[in-house]
Amino acid sequence: MRAVLPLDDNAADLATVGGKGASLARMARAGLPVPGGFHVTTGAYRAFVAGCHDEILRAAAEDPARIPPLFAARELPAGLAEEILRAYAALGDDVPVAVRSSATAEDLPDMSFAGQQDTYLNIRGDALLDAVRRCWASLWNPRAIAYRDQNGVPHDDVALAVVVQELVDADAAGVMFTADPLTGDRDQTVINASWGLGESVVGGQVTPDTIKVSGGKVIETRTGDKAVMTVRVDGGTEERPVPAELRAAPVLDDAQALELAALGARVQALYGTPMDVEWTRRAGTFAIVQARPITGLKPRLEEWNDSLKGDYLWTGGNLGEAIPDVMTPITWSYVRIFIQEAMSASTLPGLDLVGNIGGRFYMNLSVLHSIAAAMGMKSRLGVVDQVFGKIPPGLEVPLVPVSRWELIRKAVPMAIRLRRRVARHLKHMHAFLADSPRRCEELRERVAATATPAALAELWEREIAPHLVTSSQMLEAAGRQGAPRSSSPATGCAR
Repeated sequence: MRAVLPLDDNAADLATVGGKGASLARMARAGLPVPGGFHVTTGAYRAFVAGCHDEILRAAAEDPARIPPLFAARELPAGLAEEILRAYAALGDDVPVAVRSSATAEDLPDMSFAGQQDTYLNIRGDALLDAVRRCWASLWNPRAIAYRDQNGVPHDDVALAVVVQELVDADAAGVMFTADPLTGDRDQTVINASWGLGESVVGGQVTPDTIKVSGGKVIETRTGDKAVMTVRVDGGTEERPVPAELRAAPVLDDAQALELAALGARVQALYGTPMDVEWTRRAGTFAIVQARPITGLKPRLEEWNDSLKGDYLWTGGNLGEAIPDVMTPITWSYVRIFIQEAMSASTLPGLDLVGNIGGRFYMNLSVLHSIAAAMGMKSRLGVVDQVFGKIPPGLEVPLVPVSRWELIRKAVPMAIRLRRRVARHLKHMHAFLADSPRRCEELRERVAATATPAALAELWEREIAPHLVTSSQMLEAAGRQGAPRSSSPATGCAR
């Protein structure tokens, strides 16, 4: 394994550069604004501790205070030190850098390990080598050892890489959550912002500004009393009082908050999950210095109430007999496949003919009545009453807010597609009926023999779901034999 890798190297994965390093590499490769730098890999760490690893493990179990002197007493191998300094020199002349620990058990979806190892800011020149060594030693500080013990992470399995990045001399910094960490609301981005470098925010030494963004606009702003700020000084950083005129002044205006939230959305899209993002701003330009999945996020609550979509008349008649109980999420997932494939006439673009209200299956009679009215076929709606129940006298069915010609434009192509779909599937009906009993029995046996959830999910995706789709298509075709001449596109029911 190479000892040093460029920041965006394709080989920079969790095992090689730790959680923080792998995340930064991924964002850099995706073109996100990540400060330049390089990784000192886990291979370099393992080479450094090769002669004292057993002693480190004994000290971790008996007295962790013995560990820092073990690291301080060991010099980096000459070749490794030269490689690190060459990579540093490539960043520029005496560039100040941030030196960040990046453990292999870090920034994971279910465990963040945030703050367990050390970071050193404003490091220059040969001091970089000592900062790297101190980062390595911080893998064994008491809080990191205790956190691994608490989460069942074996000590002999972990290693630590180091990320070396150009230090942004930020005039403002903070943390951004692409979902509200308190409520679990995935539609809100929450931004914390303060003056100076971000350590005062991450470390909790300051009450930052809080800005909430949703739907492309700022929906809430709370300006904090930002008493201190982290600034660069020779050899490191220190906390200083915020100038009086800035303490109660907002760090970000609305346009900047929206720009930052859009950057957060790109990070979330890259990972496919809500993210905790550390950001900096220098002269109006934002950069990302860290990102990890938000752990402990409350589950998304979904309200099943399609009646909120408009003023429509819904009925559970007939459908409620087929599915009399409240549906579980997995049943509703099955039903949606069935609707799409066995009731394709119900899938008019932009119009929901069926829906889920409080976990129960309903039919939208407003759609049927609207199409019938558009096609001049209201007198033929009696068959709908026979199937779904008679409309009470005096009850006016509300129609969908779509013009007659728009409804015709949607319904006629649907009827033509349905006719072709039925004809196509009928050609395979005899072969399907002959083979389906054997196939179903075979799938039942394979389900019973499946030992893990992952294997069951794979079996579903590869074989069960395709058979369900085909079965639903055949059911639709069987129920509509002759339907192209004897059924109404308005109702999809036989005359």
